[in-house]
Amino acid sequence: MVSVPAALDDGAARRLEDRVNVAMADGYRDFVLDFTAVRGCRDRRPTAALSRIAHRLMGHDDCAVVVAARHIDLLTFFDSVPSWSRLPLALERDEALALLLERPVEA
Repeated sequence: MVSVPAALDDGAARRLEDRVNVAMADGYRDFVLDFTAVRGCRDRRPTAALSRIAHRLMGHDDCAVVVAARHIDLLTFFDSVPSWSRLPLALERDEALALLLERPVEA
C-alpha cells in the first residue's frame, strides 16, 4: 500500500512515483494506491507524474493495482484519463485492499 498525503501537489506526485518505482525494482507487483487522505490538489497539474505512474503500472501484465480515493477532483481526474480510468477504484482503503486480494493468484 502506497499512501499519498492530504495535499497532493507535484512534489507529492513525484514522491509517489519514486516510491512505486522503488517498490517495483524490489519486486513488488501488487499495489493499493491510497489517495483517501487527499483533501485537495495544491497544483492544478500533478498530471505528468500521475500519468507516468499509471503508464508504468499498466505496462506490466503481472501488476495488480487498485486505487482508493474519495476527493471529487481526483475521482474526476481518474475518470478522465484513460490510463487511470482502467484501474479498479474504491472509495475506502480497506475496500481497495479487499478488491486486490480477490484477484486470482497465478502459479
